[in-house]
Amino acid sequence: MLNSGKRWVRFSHLKNTFVKILSYGVDRIVYISCKMTSLARDLEMMQIAGYRVEKMTAVDQFCETYHLESIVKLVRKK
Repeated sequence: MLNSGKRWVRFSHLKNTFVKILSYGVDRIVYISCKMTSLARDLEMMQIAGYRVEKMTAVDQFCETYHLESIVKLVRKK
């Protein structure tokens, strides 16, 4: 989800949607991913768009599976 002032925007991994959201230029993004390969791909795109990782953590939300969810806080470079 993206917070643009008072508006939150939820997005999917659809490339065109993702590119459009990055073009909004919001100051902060909280990105949640359950797939490390998608996370790596998307973080690269976000860094190219001018964001940097401020914090990152892993959460084992579904302990009966082998998946870990990653939560990343990105901020826009100034």
